[in-house]
Amino acid sequence: MQVDPDLVFCSGISRGAFCAFRLAATDSRFAGIAALAPVSDLTALAEFEGVSEPVDKVDPESLKARRILVAIALTDPRVSTDKSISLARSIAASAKPNEAQIEIELKEVAGHVVDPAFVDRASTWLQDSVTSLSNH
Repeated sequence: MQVDPDLVFCSGISRGAFCAFRLAATDSRFAGIAALAPVSDLTALAEFEGVSEPVDKVDPESLKARRILVAIALTDPRVSTDKSISLARSIAASAKPNEAQIEIELKEVAGHVVDPAFVDRASTWLQDSVTSLSNH
């Protein structure tokens, strides 16, 4: 089996999404990231309360040319919906016009959960992304 190196994506849920962001930020071979209920800033977590800098961060600049899907509850107090949206905005702000391809899926669900609709959306998004990249 042969892998097309231009069609490699990473994905994760919660802290796994943070790891996917960090992995893609350090390895340009990843075409995109699907982040479900993502931790985008470790300081949003109660476990990091009182921890002083430095805390690992996601570098928006290094993700500016990637396809990104963020699917999160409209209000996720555990990982902070606002911080996830802020990361997406920072990535877009660091990109050239039409370079960033970021989608944010918000759904009114109870707290820090991965709604089945998020999994379905990620699957469709991944298929659409691979098809789009394959046609270029």
